[in-house]
Amino acid sequence: MLAIISPAKTLDFESAVRNLPVSQPHLTDYSEQLIEICRQLSPKIFLP
Repeated sequence: MLAIISPAKTLDFESAVRNLPVSQPHLTDYSEQLIEICRQLSPKIFLP
């Protein structure tokens, strides 16, 4: 993997931050259910 890092030319701390719209993630109900199921699993089943 090749990563190119470039520093910012200028950092503007004076200008107001743009107010961008916020969205909610999809399928949060399903992910919460999946998390609860995974918490009940033993780590041993994931080991070779």
